[in-house]
Amino acid sequence: MKILVVYYINNFRKIRSTILEHLYSIKEIPDAQCFFWNSFFVPPKYLYAVHFDVIIYHYTYFALKWRPHFFEEISKKIERFKNVDSFKIAILQDEYLNTSIVNDFLKEQNIQSIFSLANSKDCLELYPIDKSNVKYRNQVLSPGYISKTALKYTEDRLIKHSERPVDIAYRARKNPFWLGEASVMKWKLSEVFENELKKHSLIHDISTKGNDAFMGNDWYDFLLSSRAALGCEGGASIHDKDGIIRNKVREYIDEYPNAAFEEVKKSCFPDDDWSIHYLTISPRNFDCAITKTCQVLIEGEYSGILKPNIHYIPLKKDYSNIDSVINKLYDIEYCERIAETTYNDIVASGKYMYSVFSMQISDHINNNFKVSRNQSKIKNSLFKLIVHVNEIVTRIGVQSFYQAKRIKSFLTKQKYIANKLFDKRF
Repeated sequence: MKILVVYYINNFRKIRSTILEHLYSIKEIPDAQCFFWNSFFVPPKYLYAVHFDVIIYHYTYFALKWRPHFFEEISKKIERFKNVDSFKIAILQDEYLNTSIVNDFLKEQNIQSIFSLANSKDCLELYPIDKSNVKYRNQVLSPGYISKTALKYTEDRLIKHSERPVDIAYRARKNPFWLGEASVMKWKLSEVFENELKKHSLIHDISTKGNDAFMGNDWYDFLLSSRAALGCEGGASIHDKDGIIRNKVREYIDEYPNAAFEEVKKSCFPDDDWSIHYLTISPRNFDCAITKTCQVLIEGEYSGILKPNIHYIPLKKDYSNIDSVINKLYDIEYCERIAETTYNDIVASGKYMYSVFSMQISDHINNNFKVSRNQSKIKNSLFKLIVHVNEIVTRIGVQSFYQAKRIKSFLTKQKYIANKLFDKRF
């Protein structure tokens, strides 16, 4: 079975490991020969010489919807795929924004099936049948699962909690107000906790600054050095299908930069918050599980996987029990016991590996699509070679592009400085 995977990555050096792990987990589909095409580039001509049984659009492609005009521009590159008789699948994420253009794309490309993080009710709200023309809706647990690569990296680096230098850690992006109350929790959590920790002797490393984010294995090293980590469910509580709410909030913040969330909500989206319940377990929860880092989480459902006081220390949404939670963090044995239980139930059980995700896709394809026996113009042996060469060329091409941009930027600055010096001298 030949599968074309359409994705978009413009810089492999600045990509989170979770994204690459999710993308390449598609390779684990049994009997699949996968061609990963980065839509950053124009599709090579030989791509159209292959009959692909399945075409999968990865969530990195749909991330382009954050810039609608750019999404439409990139989508022009694949107009030829709309009439291909392959079984087409879309893997979606961050589904709370600009769903109108996503639905247009699903309908135009004749995509039969989607894999969404939303529950069945919200999924129909996000992708109505008349707007998307999608036949099958599948719910997945998380935008990230547990990868063999991450597990292999961390298992040899695990150390006891008594040897870890940081007591409590956290990294979060300060999400904008237009994502709703659910998303605001992520950075508000850091502010409340950091302020409360001033009264305690616990060593903490908490930040919402973009420059403090960790990429690749540095993220796992960060967790491995920490006894506990803060967290909450991933997602948002607003469905902004056309980006109207986002624009309203941006305009309001430009005018009133110090406005609090409640003020912005009242002025820009008084009746829209919690229009969807788009909350799910986060890849970070799995990352903490594999590093045996105890989790302190705002109480929630966590896709029915994590249980309070068993897999994590629960923090009430109003922070009323924060003193009790912090006192528990002083008990090293207690925190380590929770981390061990989480590891055994979540990691050692094997229930949440990427192989489970890839098998979900595989079973869906086999149950709903009969693989064609049409032969490609390109033979299997040549196809395998093209797949290998394509991946190398893609990575080199992206890096070369950005290297060229950096060189051009450097030369432009040098020319500017030289001109300034020339003006001063003469």
